[in-house]
Amino acid sequence: AGVIFINMLNTEEGNPYIGGVFRFVIHFPETYPFDKPSCRFCSAVYHPSVSDISGVADVGYEWFKELTPFVDNIAYHFVRQIRQIFTTLRPRDNPLNAQANTSISSSLFIEKAVESANQSL
Repeated sequence: AGVIFINMLNTEEGNPYIGGVFRFVIHFPETYPFDKPSCRFCSAVYHPSVSDISGVADVGYEWFKELTPFVDNIAYHFVRQIRQIFTTLRPRDNPLNAQANTSISSSLFIEKAVESANQSL
């Protein structure tokens, strides 16, 4: 594991995370690539899929079931999924941050997401 950064400079106009640089750690289990990696943000991130307490992220795992160990680059797809949670903003069925989830269509969400992007620098 190590610290990886997601630079949101090339994000669509109007995305509240634009300009943010989010730090996170990926953990690869001993059983990788048969079991999926996990992710924990070191930067505070206001997002429904990121726990506001632990920084653990849920990037969904439907994509993981479609990949073949030793054939597909699972780590690459995992990092793409992490980036995608920032570019596809929608309420989640099982959010890790309930407040972010319920406020996702409001100015409160935009304000707090922009604040987390600014603090990530």
